[in-house]
Amino acid sequence: MNISLYENVLMQLEREKSEDISLSSYENIKELLAEAIINLENKNYFLALKILIKIYEIQKFNCILNFIYKSYVCPNEEYYLENLEKNLVLFEDYKYYYGNDITISTQDKFTFDIIWINKQYLVLFDGNKFIQEDFYNRNISILEDDVILGINILSYNEIIKYDKEILITPRGGFNGMKQPIYLYYDKEYFEVLLRIIDFSEILTKKRFIILCERKNLEEFFLDFQAIMPTRIDIRIKEVLIDIINKRQIKLENAIKENENYNRNYNLIIDNIKNKKPRILFITSLFTTALQYHAKNMEKAAKKMGYKTDILIEKSEFHRVFKVNTIIKINEFKPDIIFLLDHFRFENDIYNKGIIVISWIQDPLPNIMDKQTPLKLTNRDFILNHYISWDKFFEIGYDKAHIIEGPVPANQDIYKEYNLTEEEKKEYSCDICILCHTQSLKHYINNEVSYIEEIEDKLKEIFYSYWKLVYNDDNMIFYHLQEYKDFIRYSLSTFYSIKISDKAIDYYAERMYYELNSVVFRHCLVDWLIEAGYTNIKLWGNGWTEEEKYRPYAMGAAENGEKLSKIYQCSKIVLGNNIMTTGAARAWESMLSGAFFLCNWIPPDADAVDIRKILEPEDFVMFNGKEDLLQKVNYYLTNEEERQKMIKRGKKAALEKMTFDATFERMMKVIRERL
Repeated sequence: MNISLYENVLMQLEREKSEDISLSSYENIKELLAEAIINLENKNYFLALKILIKIYEIQKFNCILNFIYKSYVCPNEEYYLENLEKNLVLFEDYKYYYGNDITISTQDKFTFDIIWINKQYLVLFDGNKFIQEDFYNRNISILEDDVILGINILSYNEIIKYDKEILITPRGGFNGMKQPIYLYYDKEYFEVLLRIIDFSEILTKKRFIILCERKNLEEFFLDFQAIMPTRIDIRIKEVLIDIINKRQIKLENAIKENENYNRNYNLIIDNIKNKKPRILFITSLFTTALQYHAKNMEKAAKKMGYKTDILIEKSEFHRVFKVNTIIKINEFKPDIIFLLDHFRFENDIYNKGIIVISWIQDPLPNIMDKQTPLKLTNRDFILNHYISWDKFFEIGYDKAHIIEGPVPANQDIYKEYNLTEEEKKEYSCDICILCHTQSLKHYINNEVSYIEEIEDKLKEIFYSYWKLVYNDDNMIFYHLQEYKDFIRYSLSTFYSIKISDKAIDYYAERMYYELNSVVFRHCLVDWLIEAGYTNIKLWGNGWTEEEKYRPYAMGAAENGEKLSKIYQCSKIVLGNNIMTTGAARAWESMLSGAFFLCNWIPPDADAVDIRKILEPEDFVMFNGKEDLLQKVNYYLTNEEERQKMIKRGKKAALEKMTFDATFERMMKVIRERL
């Protein structure tokens, strides 16, 4: 034992000991002190600390407290402050932290001093008593679909345990939905947390919603977009019950207000005719393109001077429930509600006087159901993307309530940019093809598994279709019935096999909706390469799956500014959508200052026909292999003609196919029809 150290501390004890301490107690303290110092010498630091705390609890000797601080706090104090400083910066930029109103600084006098921390134990001191936590014994059972609300958790391992064992995407979730993991902290514990844990890695996971102080907890969960926890700590049960009660009162008031809400129909008509309606846009963060289309339409409405609002999830961890719509309608009092791929009758909370516009962009069951037109009112309008798709019109929608609305492009994003030399070098090419694809072999091997007994024969039929198109572009099928006839004929003629109509329908749909795009896009590239065109860039996923395309594969192209620059640097942007000629890619490339060479589709098979949108002189269309190669050669060797078509295409797209133009056209039609 270090005698000098022992004697030095003992001397201080002598000076501090109170007169009422018994001799036996004091002798016990001296023995404990000796034991603590021996453990320190043997590097049993935590055991030594426990003994020193025991001494302090017998009598609050300042010398023991000072000894503890000198031995345990001071050596680590600088590290804790450095950690705090780094974490404060991290949390400042962390969008899932709710506590920015809580002031914490490296200059603060903290509630707790950190005495000891390792993987198993934490010891704090609050100026009066020691607080000890045993992490090792916090053996928490977690279910993978739990929504956890943890309270003042200071164990790094426990936080990481939640991340490892709880699902990132909830069951049934899609398109970026996340399962929240809530961590709540009182300020004094949050101060400790920021000093002992390095959050650099934890925050990059973007899994944790961190709530500091009760007021932020209440504010967060009083928002009906917040997902309530399914597992809570008993220490905060009363607070959560109070929040739930407040939510219930808020819900009942909102429902009552909505039931009494009666937006005067004549006032709505006047507002629309006077170009000052209030428009509420409703969409979802968990859609892909639709959320951006809604946001772009809202921006267009604002440019026209309309009052607008948008209802969308606040983050990946939030959800828009029915009550959110009720509250938003009560607050904003819209004249028009703008939906995408949904209708008024799907929700009973839209006041009957409100005009509802449904922008149809996907052939979903609710859209293709023949009962849907019967459920629409004279205040329901359909902005229809499928302006030339016969199957849509066969459903029976009243044309008086349909407004043509093919998906346009955002002229504020897709435009001509000042390009750097590096960008020109990276993006420039003669021919740009932008689409996702996959290996033909990989697709066929993975898709043809419906009827095991004839799997190989169906694969041969799929391959035979590719060979037909490759060798004779007139063999491309554009109608679903053609695929049904082709499969039935091939099985019967070459294999003497007959299968059910259900099976025929299944494979025909696979060919029509999926295989045909893969075949057509591969053939386009093959024809160009074989004709000697090598300055080609293939943007999109899947092109690296086949060796012959790898020299041209550029990877995925991010929508927005980068994609616009890619278009701008390409001499020819080649249309390749086998279902529609009037896809948004056409307008995006035209607005970006590119020459768009559109692929031909028979008018009766073209869901969004560019010929019904632009004048014939404003675009160029190729029909088949020879026509493609002839027009590619012509426009690559005749720069003046190419530039002429670029100017015509951009002018036409600006006039007809921007969100501003679409919104203005839609409102004009609604005003006329009302």
